[in-house]
Amino acid sequence: MKIFLTEFEMNGSRFPGPNIVAASWEVAEQAAIDNNLILVGELDNICVDSTGSYSYQDLPQERTIH
Repeated sequence: MKIFLTEFEMNGSRFPGPNIVAASWEVAEQAAIDNNLILVGELDNICVDSTGSYSYQDLPQERTIH
């Protein structure tokens, strides 16, 4: 399952909407339409390492030495 981000319009402004958890963009898009939401994207990883640095890449492979 994937997490999709939505927005909604009210009084001419856009606001963050609820997340939709669905198997595909198409399923999420239909759920958004059915609930008067605007599908804006898919949530991906934001990885934060031990120094506090972050990126939108793969999960960091930190080494553990025993």
